[in-house]
Amino acid sequence: MFCNGNSTLTRNNAGLSFYFHKFLTGLVVTLNACKRFYLSLSVTHITRENCYTTMLRIT
Repeated sequence: MFCNGNSTLTRNNAGLSFYFHKFLTGLVVTLNACKRFYLSLSVTHITRENCYTTMLRIT
């Protein structure tokens, strides 16, 4: 009985860690996607600013 309970507990822990790992991986992927999105936004913003100042300098 003790062995059965132990193996069930181990199996549950393995399942939990598997789902936790999947959750963490998904979180990291989401964070990376957000970071990339914000980086591209800021780069676009900086480029726009540079274009604007260059146009001002030309005119």
